[in-house]
Amino acid sequence: MPVPAVTAEELVVHAFVVADTVTGDQPYHLLRRMWHALSPLMGHPVSGTGIAVDPPEDLPDESVEEVVLAVAQNVDGTAQAVLRRRHDVVNLSVLFTGSCGWREHERRWESVVAGAHERLLGEVRIYFGHTPPGSGPDLPASAELAAVVAARLPDVPTVRGWEGTGVTTRNGFPVWEISPRADERRLRRLVVLTPQDRDRELSAWVWSDGRPVAPLLARYLIHAAKLRYQLRVWDRGRIAAALRSRVANAVAALGDDARAADTGSVEADVVSTLTALATMRRTVEIAEDNMARTLDGVADGGMFAEDRTLARDARIWLADEQVYLELDRDLLRDARAVPARTAPRPVPVESGPTVGLLTAMTVEFNAMRSLLLDQRRAPAAGHADYLLAELPSADPASPHRVVLAQTGATANAAASDAATNMLRSHPTVSCLVMTGVAAGIPAPDAPQRHVRLGDVVLATWGVADYAHLVVTEDGATSRAVFPRPWHYLTRVSDRLEVDELAGERPWEQWLDEAGPAFRRPPDRTDVLAPLTPGGQRRRHPRRDRSGHRPGYPKVHKGRIGSADISVRDAALRDRIAAAHNLRAVEMEGAGVGTSAFLNDRHWFMVRGISDYADSTYTADWRPYAALAAAAYVRALLAAAIPFDQL
Repeated sequence: MPVPAVTAEELVVHAFVVADTVTGDQPYHLLRRMWHALSPLMGHPVSGTGIAVDPPEDLPDESVEEVVLAVAQNVDGTAQAVLRRRHDVVNLSVLFTGSCGWREHERRWESVVAGAHERLLGEVRIYFGHTPPGSGPDLPASAELAAVVAARLPDVPTVRGWEGTGVTTRNGFPVWEISPRADERRLRRLVVLTPQDRDRELSAWVWSDGRPVAPLLARYLIHAAKLRYQLRVWDRGRIAAALRSRVANAVAALGDDARAADTGSVEADVVSTLTALATMRRTVEIAEDNMARTLDGVADGGMFAEDRTLARDARIWLADEQVYLELDRDLLRDARAVPARTAPRPVPVESGPTVGLLTAMTVEFNAMRSLLLDQRRAPAAGHADYLLAELPSADPASPHRVVLAQTGATANAAASDAATNMLRSHPTVSCLVMTGVAAGIPAPDAPQRHVRLGDVVLATWGVADYAHLVVTEDGATSRAVFPRPWHYLTRVSDRLEVDELAGERPWEQWLDEAGPAFRRPPDRTDVLAPLTPGGQRRRHPRRDRSGHRPGYPKVHKGRIGSADISVRDAALRDRIAAAHNLRAVEMEGAGVGTSAFLNDRHWFMVRGISDYADSTYTADWRPYAALAAAAYVRALLAAAIPFDQL
């Protein structure tokens, strides 16, 4: 079937602001100024509506579901604008038609919105195109049709490969989102096409059915904009991370008299933040429900599936933040109840290790061993060879006593066996730390989430045991919720994250001192595979966008997938990662975490990224990645007080 041409180009814009008791009328006045900037282009009334051209000075109260505030058009009706209030959102919608095309329409709109982008709740630009009559009834959202459109679009930022991400709606219209895929994006750009003889149907969905009320797609996009606004407020947990760091500092500074420590103000901030998180989580749930109700199955894939996935992930992220802060709140309250101590608890000279370090491969073992102090082989224990050693702690007088072992084989069964044997041989161990390498999940279209070779990933959001499933005719679901990592080390990692913002990265000193065996490979060897065989090789985002400093690892925090599966396929990797919101995948963490849980111990995991679980797999980055993980483990423990003092 020949690919149809695009015969007409229109631009539909929907801009949103919130108007409530918190924001006041300022956002409304911003849209009024934009409305007046449109006046030279469209300052005439729309006959038959009976609605004024000029919006009211003051925003009407939120008393009805929707109220139209003003409508206007140009002399010949080829450009129109509508200003309306829908619940707590004020929406400016603009339509540009005529023969000048998308590039000129874009230029005209930019002259109106210039300087206001960052003050909007959200903005959507829809490149609405016609194909010849009879080219339907359904237009497939094919890459070939997208390529025809791409040649005509204005020069705007787009995501690489957008041509292959389209979806055809249930009523037969192809839709693509071409915007870069940052989760928090404020501006979205869509392409929607229709045969010319079906223009009225598509117009009713994206612009108007002849009435000035909000069309179905605009209503959906309002809810999606609210979702993404909550993610901007959440700021990937940075505010909560800083607060958790304050909690850790407050507890660590209790000193000799727990009752004298002023933890009250910190606890008040924790409670306030918990309230805010609960509100945000509920707002996300409402937005998710409203998006589903508004579309009601109009489209299942493409941008609509991405929005659903983001809403689900946001609920999980916010729920996790709540749990961590609730633990912090409880810790602060318990700290107040601890009776005063007049002297530090003495540490027995012959006390056993409190930290159990586990690795799977020899290169990982050697990387961790290279950073240990006062090493000595443990007496024969019957199950494994153990190396006893020390690592600095936050208490200079009391280093961590550690034991290091190799699991003897990869995969979760061997890791679980090794962890259990370590706890049996060294019952004083209170926390197991798994360190070594993993495969990273690259995200070149979302630079802040992008994981590169040599980076470090912390399982602060836990492990997804993604092969532990219940499979029914309706699909596969996780069989159980995995035990959480130790919240104390999560808080310590938060403190390191805060210090990193001030330029303090203690783990880098051991990377700088690395010998030839652990030296960082050249950056030219850090390449991404195509998502499909024979496809275009993807590029890394610029370092200034992804937060990568040349020659050093970036530290990521999130969820790590664990299963006895060695993934070497980019498309499969991305499907698994999207289903479980993963930053990396590996093969031992689930075994270690399960053993720790069953033996009533804590666990934590730090991984260095040695490959991308795709066709570019090599072992070249494995030594450096193993050392990067080991270096972070040493820095993490150096910021933690000895575990037997907790």
